[in-house]
Amino acid sequence: MHESVKRLARVATGLGLLWVAATAAASDSGDDPVSTIVGAGGLCLGVSGSGDAVGAMLLAQDCTGSVFQKWRFVKESSGDYLLVNAGSGMCIDVTAGSTSSGTVLQQWGCSGGTYQKWTLADQGAGRFSITSRYNKLVLKGPGTGGRAGVEQWPWSGASSQLWTAPTASVVVASPGPTNNSLVTFRSVRNGSCLGVEGASTASGAKVKAQSCGSTSFQQWKALKNAGGEYQFANVGSGLCMDLPDASIAPGTPIRQWDCSGGSWQKWQLNGTGRGHYYVTSRLSGQALDEDLHDTAGSVIQRAYSGKPSQQWQITAADAQAPSDARRRDLGAEKPAHR
Repeated sequence: MHESVKRLARVATGLGLLWVAATAAASDSGDDPVSTIVGAGGLCLGVSGSGDAVGAMLLAQDCTGSVFQKWRFVKESSGDYLLVNAGSGMCIDVTAGSTSSGTVLQQWGCSGGTYQKWTLADQGAGRFSITSRYNKLVLKGPGTGGRAGVEQWPWSGASSQLWTAPTASVVVASPGPTNNSLVTFRSVRNGSCLGVEGASTASGAKVKAQSCGSTSFQQWKALKNAGGEYQFANVGSGLCMDLPDASIAPGTPIRQWDCSGGSWQKWQLNGTGRGHYYVTSRLSGQALDEDLHDTAGSVIQRAYSGKPSQQWQITAADAQAPSDARRRDLGAEKPAHR
């Protein structure tokens, strides 16, 4: 939803009109886990005032057992969550579409927009961070001893940015490989490895599922940002895994291109257990999928369905020097092709 449409919807809500999107109806499912969300100092994530007001600010409060301190975790196919207040039925929302650090977050009618989608990333010891898919800032409480609004800030790893869900079993994104590590992707479906077609160093060459070997063109440098997203730079070519023309169309083949840092080159790893992951695009929310209709092993993007063709074992790779004399500085910023 464009911001202008969002503003119109908010005006409609202020006039007492019903504004609930289809995703909000899904939030009423009894299958979604419900829990308090507890931060630093044992404070609970809650809603100011009566709790059922549109635009009410989020607060870190003493835990009272109130229904307005309980949240429904509604997971989407991308692996992101809508966080729906059990008392008001409204979603945690980035206030006015802000990208500014320090903005206090609010609740609003659930629209399913990116400003209401949150990535839960495992930070160890049962704690997780809550990162906005819209602006990549994380929820931050006031810290021990504080009673203040819950804000959005860049990730720092501080205790005030760590949360638990004591009474819900929620699936959080695995930490994944460390920044700058070398990894291989092995298909759970057939054991093939993710590489570059023809060991090509050309921009636009396809990423394919191939018979595994020791080539550097089946090895990827994991470039991880503070929000837990990755770029994957091929060791053989120095180019990054990429969505051509920033396409969000299902079935788009994955290719390699100069590393630009654009959202079309950023990927999220979602753990499914046993060391397996599905890999989703930040731009489209769709998952890497072996194209079962292409015997040449094309890899495309498609909505996540849980099939083996979308599951990958990601493991550390033995270092291999790029074999091409024109090898690039992996991960360096390059001009975008968009």
